This record gives sequence, structure tokens and C-alpha cells, in this order.
Amino acid sequence: MKSRRWVRMGMGLLVAGLAAGSTGPLTAQQEGTRSQTQSRQNMEAQLRRAFGERIRQDLGLSEEQFSRVQSRLQAFQDERRTLARRERATRLRIQAVLEAGEREESEASELLAEMISLREEELSLFKREVEALSEEMTPEQRLRFIVFRDRLNQRIQGVRGREGFGGPPGGARPGGGPGGPG
Repeated sequence: MKSRRWVRMGMGLLVAGLAAGSTGPLTAQQEGTRSQTQSRQNMEAQLRRAFGERIRQDLGLSEEQFSRVQSRLQAFQDERRTLARRERATRLRIQAVLEAGEREESEASELLAEMISLREEELSLFKREVEALSEEMTPEQRLRFIVFRDRLNQRIQGVRGREGFGGPPGGARPGGGPGGPG
């Protein structure tokens, strides 16, 4: 019970910290200075480390085991970031098409195909991550880790004001969705 309270407290701190560093989705023109971006990245890294320790304790992993888990998941981060960028770009295109009121069938078909492609790639990534985790965690630990990461991502994305298409607020997806800390 105590560890759950720590996890909730840590989650609240991460969400509050990210909210302070991000007021919403940013375009390239709105990003601000490089030092602000670096400061936000440093804060996110510190908060992720603190969460990592809470997760490690909650799942009962040794420091060595958790280090291996982090290394395995780090290999998927570039792919997850690429998917997140593609999803943001697709969301913006969808919004522009819907706001313009133009009903061009070919563009709608193209956007639907991109949405399907993104979901398939996210599912594939999720499966590979779960498989990688199986080498270090029991099925219950993997399940708890994934649920925790999904909840964390939902809260972070909610604070940032992002919504995924075709899903709940926060763009929650299996495995934490694109851009997750996992």
C-alpha cells in the first residue's frame, strides 16, 4: 500500500513538473530557446529517474535487473519518438482537413491509411517491447509495468493537452503510446 502511495505521489510530481515545462503542444515556431528546451529535458530526465526507482521498488527488481530493463527499452525509444512525430503530423493534417470543411475523398482515404499504419506499427513495437521485458520480468511484473506506464503516459499527455485520434484523451495506446517514458 505504501509503494502505491509513493507511485501516485511520484506521478503527481512528474505531471506537475511536465506541466510547468509545457503549456501545450508546440510547433517548431513556438519551441522557444534552446536553453528552455534543454532545461525541460533535464527536468524530465530527473523525474524519469525518480520514477524509475519507484517502479523498480514496486516491481521488486534489483538495480541490476532494472538497469537491464531500461537498456532493453531504450533500444525502442527512437522508434517510439518517430511514431510520435508521425502521429502529431497526421493529427494536424486531420484537424486541418476537418476544419477546412473540404470533403476530398482521396485525402481522407490517405489519412485513414496513415492512421491504420501508425496503429499497426505501435502494436508491433508494443509486442517487441513486451517480448524484451519477458527476459527480465515475470508476466505479472510486465503487466504491472505496462499498466503503470500507460497511466503515466495518459496523465503526461493530458497535461500537455494532446489527444490521439480515435482514442481516449491523452492518446493512450497499448504500451504507452508514442513518446512514452518507457
